Amino acid sequence: MPDLQAAISKQQIVRHLAVKFNADELSLADWSMTKLNWKASNTVTDALYRITGKVLVDRMTLDWSFILKVIIPAPETDDPNHYCYWKREPLLYQSGLLKTLPEPVRAPQCYGVEQGDDGTWRMWLEEITEHLDGPWELPRYGEIAEMLGQFNGAYLAGLPLPSEPWLCRGFLQSWTHECDKYDSGIARLEETWAQSRVKELLPEGTFERYLSFCQNRELLLASLQKLPKVFTHNDAWKPNLFPSAGRGLTMIDWSNCGLAGVGEELGRYYGLSLNSDLGHLPDKRAFADDMAIRYCGGLRKAGWRGDDRLAKFGFMASAGIRCGMMFPSLFEQLSRLPETDEVPAKWNERCAVALHLLELAEASIEMAGGAT
Repeated sequence: MPDLQAAISKQQIVRHLAVKFNADELSLADWSMTKLNWKASNTVTDALYRITGKVLVDRMTLDWSFILKVIIPAPETDDPNHYCYWKREPLLYQSGLLKTLPEPVRAPQCYGVEQGDDGTWRMWLEEITEHLDGPWELPRYGEIAEMLGQFNGAYLAGLPLPSEPWLCRGFLQSWTHECDKYDSGIARLEETWAQSRVKELLPEGTFERYLSFCQNRELLLASLQKLPKVFTHNDAWKPNLFPSAGRGLTMIDWSNCGLAGVGEELGRYYGLSLNSDLGHLPDKRAFADDMAIRYCGGLRKAGWRGDDRLAKFGFMASAGIRCGMMFPSLFEQLSRLPETDEVPAKWNERCAVALHLLELAEASIEMAGGAT
């Protein structure tokens, strides 16, 4: 951080403050910079910094803050078709596209985008201060599902789809094929499922069901491409969502955004929520049904009058495909657990999530005309 702080000039800060306060003249007082204790979930975000200080505007001394997001070159994602194309978010903010998002969704305001001599990009963003600390109550997840439906539905009800070439087109194809690089094939071996620990964790017949899913996965991916297209965030989960008291929803981290089939946004949100916060739910199918109803309600609120089955297929297929990542991950971790150690109780919860997602995948395969 010291090197970055030394590279930031007073003139830079003044320039971005002029945008923030819409002022031609202002005087910068003291300022400070702190690196946030935050770990990126992708390879393109280097760090987040909070820059704060005071400024004199029209004879008034005002407090101000920025979030400075630093994006680093990532050759492995230097392709607009990659789900995490490293230049996407800086280009997105430069384009102004996020200023035209339909209600109730918004993105943080951007006060400047610049590229450093080292090839990194720096985005000077609004600090979002309104957020809900602690665990969410279950109804909150449904409220957000409805808002995601409103957001997506606006593009089905007349709002033009963006067409920029750097938007992601085929998030799930890129993401699943990237996950395949780390799949040793352990979940497709019969001897893996014959282990006593696996038999205790998963019901008989799951191996055959998983193999059937693998054989039909490409069918699901191809079927998702045929759905009506909407503009999507593609990484909607609790750390990136800031619901407000006025029922608005601020979404941060737009590096995966693009065009996807209706319902895919909900599937991503649902799968991530189960994996991170809600794996303990005893009746996951009822929860999935409620989420689908709320999302379709949002689509209707936005003005879409299409077939809800299309959205439900998009939801179930995109959520269900996640099981193809979960089972291999579970078995890889289990193989590293000493035979003398007890399997942690948390594993029953994770296996229940994987099985539930497999059920959603099977239902969507049947809807797509594939084997069950």
